[in-house]
Amino acid sequence: MAKFPLDPQEIADYASKSPTVGAVLNSAELTRITADYADESAWANETQSRFNRVARQLNVSVLITAIIGSLILAIGLLEPWFEKKEGLTLLRQASPTALFVLGIVGLVIGGFSAARLYELNAGDLAGSWLKSRARAENLRSEYFDRLAARAVGLDAQARLVALRIVNAHLLDHQLTYFRDRGLRHEKAASWWLRWAALASGISSIGVAAGGVAGVADAPWMVVAALGTIGAALSAFATSQESIGQEKVRAQRFRNNQAALNELVRKIDDVEAAVAGASPEALVTFTSGINQQLKLELSQFLDSAESIRASITKLGEEIEKNQKAKGTG
Repeated sequence: MAKFPLDPQEIADYASKSPTVGAVLNSAELTRITADYADESAWANETQSRFNRVARQLNVSVLITAIIGSLILAIGLLEPWFEKKEGLTLLRQASPTALFVLGIVGLVIGGFSAARLYELNAGDLAGSWLKSRARAENLRSEYFDRLAARAVGLDAQARLVALRIVNAHLLDHQLTYFRDRGLRHEKAASWWLRWAALASGISSIGVAAGGVAGVADAPWMVVAALGTIGAALSAFATSQESIGQEKVRAQRFRNNQAALNELVRKIDDVEAAVAGASPEALVTFTSGINQQLKLELSQFLDSAESIRASITKLGEEIEKNQKAKGTG
């Protein structure tokens, strides 16, 4: 599959078909844009990995904190029952130790959560990643715009070679990206939706158990307490989907793929125009592709607010857990 940036062998192959296009590809301007793109793209990948790692750690730590809280509640409800039942001496003796250990672990996880939240917010990891990726993609668009602008004044063969480069390394490359990533986001969205649904079912069982706890034995109270774990799992799955923007991106990528496919259907007409009396069609066609990509980039940057809202919600969960411990 054609890729971007073009490697030296690909540039040499295009230069063999049109030396003038080869000169454009090897020009100082396009070489500089390529180098800047490589640097910016590498930085964007690094900041994205860091954001994903820290956000996932934060979400997992919030989940663990909720689970620990449920376990502490369950043990607390069972302690009077241990006192009444014979043969449960070992469990009765182990309860204080278990509560102490869970409390310490909860404090450590809470501190870790606060540190992860601070790193996300103070470092604006989401914003840094999105802005860096946007700069890289703007450089990609500039590369092909400059190639088309330079090639439009060359001979017909050179213009056709330039058009092939735009088709292979911009249009086809982006179509493949939107198709593959769109499917990936769609699968991820379905995965988290199934987990959220399963967790909601677990939570409902806990609520139902709470309804009969008043007329049943103590273990039913434990089921009711553990039902809160289902709610925590549901919140975890929802947060993961929201932070990853899985459903939104899947739909957006599908829309962009459809828009670019409309341009694909015009390639034969564009090629005839570029080879004939309308060489400026090369610039218009390339600009049309980049305009669609700029629209996607604008929507990509807008997603920052949704991601920040998800992070803020996790911060509220941390604050709620801290207050609960302070009053417990």
